[in-house]
Amino acid sequence: MFHVKHSRRPVWSGRRSLLAAAVLGLVGLAAAGCTGQLAEPEGWAAPVLANGLVIVQERPGELVAVNIGDGVARDDRVVWRFPEDAVLPAGTDPDDIDLEAIYATPIVDGADVYVAAYSGDVLALRLDVGADEDQVRVRWLRRLSGHVVGTPAYDRAAGVLYVPTADGELVPVGTANGEVGEPVARADARLWSQPALDGSTIYVGGLDHRVRAIDRATQVERWSERLGGAVAGDPVLDGEMLYVGALDRSIYALDLGADGAERWSFPGDGWFWARPLLRGEMLYAATVNGSVYALDTRRGEELWRFPGADSEIRAQPVLVGGVLVVAARAGSLFGVDPATGDQLWREDLLEGQLLADPLVLESAILYITNKGELIEVDPLSGATTTVFARG
Repeated sequence: MFHVKHSRRPVWSGRRSLLAAAVLGLVGLAAAGCTGQLAEPEGWAAPVLANGLVIVQERPGELVAVNIGDGVARDDRVVWRFPEDAVLPAGTDPDDIDLEAIYATPIVDGADVYVAAYSGDVLALRLDVGADEDQVRVRWLRRLSGHVVGTPAYDRAAGVLYVPTADGELVPVGTANGEVGEPVARADARLWSQPALDGSTIYVGGLDHRVRAIDRATQVERWSERLGGAVAGDPVLDGEMLYVGALDRSIYALDLGADGAERWSFPGDGWFWARPLLRGEMLYAATVNGSVYALDTRRGEELWRFPGADSEIRAQPVLVGGVLVVAARAGSLFGVDPATGDQLWREDLLEGQLLADPLVLESAILYITNKGELIEVDPLSGATTTVFARG
C-alpha cells in the first residue's frame, strides 16, 4: 500500500462551454476564449469490463475495480484500487506514480489491462495475481514525453499499442515488456483521437486539421488529407470509408481507396467531438451543441435530427434494445427512436456530469460520472440505478 503523489500542474478553462473548456483548456488554446481561471485535468475514461469486474476512474488518475454481480452489497463492491492496492515491479518508487488523470479508455486483453494516462505514463496491469484478488500487479510502466488524451490503438497480433500524444507523435509501445519505439507518425499539432487500424494501415487525426494514413509495415506516410477543422474525436472505420468528425462543425466521409479523398461532408450545428456510431448505412453523430444527427452514409444526407439535449454531448451515443441512448454533459439521458429521432424518454441525474463513453452490457448500459458514480441505465425505460459511488 502507498500514497499517491498529487501534482498541481495547472490547465486553463474558458467560457465557450464547460466541455470545450475542459479539453481545450488542457493545452491552453487561445481559441477557447480563456478567462484565466485555473483548473486541473479530471479525465473521462470509459468504464471497461475485465475478468468480470468493471474498471472505472474513481478519482482523477485513480482506478477502482468494481464487482457489480448479483448478491454483492454496494459497500462490498470494491475489489481493488489503483495505485493504492498495486503490486509494483522491483525497483519502482511508489512516489513516482502520478497519473494525474485518465482520459483514454483502458484496453482489456484477457487478464491484462493497458492504461495510458494524461501524465504520459503507459502501464500494463495484470489482474490474475493468484489468491490476492484484492490486489493488481503492475507488469511494466513507461513514461512518454507528451500528455495522453486519446485512447491508444491496439494491434493485438503484433503486441503493440499505438499511443497518440500531445507532442503530436504516435508512439508504439510493446505490450510484452513496455518497449517504446520511435514514433510512427509526427504531426504539427496535438493528437487527441484514437487511431484506427486496418490490415495494413494506421489512420490518425490531429488538431492540425489532418488525417494521416501510415503504412504499418514500413511506417511511411501513405497520404495526408487536410480537413476544414481540427480532429479531436475518434474516427470510425468501415471498409473503404473513414468517418471523421471535426471542430469546424462538419463530419467527413473519406474514401480510403482514393488516398483519403473526401466522399462527402455534412455541416452540423456544432463541433463533432463524440465518436460517431455506425449501424448499417446509418451514422449517428452528436455535436457539442446538443444535437444528434442520423446520416445516410452513402450520400451524407440528413435523415433526422434530434435537438433535445440541453448541453454538450461528448459521450458516444449507443444503440441497445432498439433504443438510441444519448448522454449529455449536464447529466441528462435520452432515449431516442433510431428510425425517426423521436424522444422516447428522458432521465436527469441528481448530480454529476456525463462525459465518458458508456459500457454496453447485454441489457443495460453503464455510465461513470465525473463524481465517480457508476450508473446503470435501462435502455427501454431510462430508469437508473447507482451501482457504485466513490467514498
